[in-house]
Amino acid sequence: MEELESLLEVGPHDSTFRYQFSTVMREMRDEWGRSPEEIRDEIGEADCDHPFLTAIVGLSRWVENETYRDGAELAVTKLEEGFEIADEESWEPLAATVLEEWLQLLVQLQHDDALEATIEEAIAFLRRTDELAIGPAFDILDLVVEHPEAIPATVIDDLLAFLEEQADEAREERDYDTCRKYWRHILEVNRVTDQSVERAKDGIIESYHEQLAFLQGGQHAVRASVAHEAVKECVEWVDEATRAEWEQEHRKANRASIDQMGEFSYQPPDEEIEELDNALESIIDQFEELKEERHTGFAIKWLVNRDILVPDSEPVDRGPGVSFRELVQSRTITSSGGSYSQDESGGDWSDLYLVAVQHSHKVLQDLIYRLVNRGLIHEGDFFILFNRRNTLRADTIAFLSDFVIAFFENRGAAATHIGMAQLEAVIRSQMEEYGKSTLRLDPDTGELHPRSMTGLLGQLEGDVAESWMTYMRYRYTDLSGQNVRNKIAHGHLRYRQAQWGMGCILLFDMLRSFLELERAYT
Repeated sequence: MEELESLLEVGPHDSTFRYQFSTVMREMRDEWGRSPEEIRDEIGEADCDHPFLTAIVGLSRWVENETYRDGAELAVTKLEEGFEIADEESWEPLAATVLEEWLQLLVQLQHDDALEATIEEAIAFLRRTDELAIGPAFDILDLVVEHPEAIPATVIDDLLAFLEEQADEAREERDYDTCRKYWRHILEVNRVTDQSVERAKDGIIESYHEQLAFLQGGQHAVRASVAHEAVKECVEWVDEATRAEWEQEHRKANRASIDQMGEFSYQPPDEEIEELDNALESIIDQFEELKEERHTGFAIKWLVNRDILVPDSEPVDRGPGVSFRELVQSRTITSSGGSYSQDESGGDWSDLYLVAVQHSHKVLQDLIYRLVNRGLIHEGDFFILFNRRNTLRADTIAFLSDFVIAFFENRGAAATHIGMAQLEAVIRSQMEEYGKSTLRLDPDTGELHPRSMTGLLGQLEGDVAESWMTYMRYRYTDLSGQNVRNKIAHGHLRYRQAQWGMGCILLFDMLRSFLELERAYT
């Protein structure tokens, strides 16, 4: 309710209402989190009659008991009203979220005529909305393309032209992942309308070629993932020479990423790299199964718990003859945190531990890139995970929402700096919830001050897993470790390091911190 009041008083820039609205809707649709009755009770306590809130009430009744007149019908009416309000006020991201929910409900109710008219409105909305973020735009497009039979014949050509314009724009900005998403939608619309799909296939193939050329000389782990996805997606469309070229690129980039780690006494052959690749595909298959059986939030939590993602605090050099997959899978779970280090004592980190951390990061980035590229995780999934954390302040949730958006829009520098700044806030909020000290006493003045990240970790030592604590200190606070927090805070991070992979690591380090403290204190 406070966020709605903020929205109505000052507009969307200082309000997180859109994320709260989206979270509530996803909770009801995915059947996890608060129950429909609990959501209605919270709205009832607010004693406010507004189309946004009334739509939630109506949908909750429909989800709970399939109530039509005071449920689905009410929700359809109020979602339409809410969209008109948001559109007129130029609250574009909120308008897109409301429009998505309106479309979803019409699909479920099989209101064909209304759905056709609303899809036409959706295409017009996307056409006239220049500043809409990628995430909300694709949420709408996904729904439209999933129901091509409802796309009015009079607007199909306009939709295809819009999609191709957006694909070209993304390509010019070197946002190749987004470019391919648009081409995939073009391919699907052309396929179901019996038009040629060759141009769409060529667009996807060319985007992979250009992205691999752009990544030459750096970001080897990402390059390896891109080459892998190129083969997987386009294997039926390209000739043997192109497939062989991409497979070679995948092997070369994998080796380059390993070489980048430093001293690594065991150089795995191609067969063991392939075995690791198969292991990652197995994890993705399990993720997809859990997503279908339960929900995406459950699958993400399962993934964060995989011990393949974080090194043991004392990795062992097993030498030749040991499977690369075994070398990775032998590591126990660690996780993350972050902050500015005031510890001048340094530490003693082996070269093998450095390699182990870098390799676990490579595996994590590879997994997440594949999941995002295949549409198995979306930004909205993380809005729910963060919004459901009652320990986090509203400001922290707002910053985390901006971080997630920047990450999914491939704005690496923005994601790195927003995410890093909030990582300590995430840890601190959880510690306060569990009754751990987050303040220190100044011996000279007698005043209380927030503990540094080093001090926070000291309060957790002995309670949380040793591997997690080791990683936290090495990654973020120890001057002889990677000390990422300090480098960012003092402007010492190289720009080329503030890329997609850094945001990926920060995101999963935050999620891991939730799980580690829950284990320790609940």
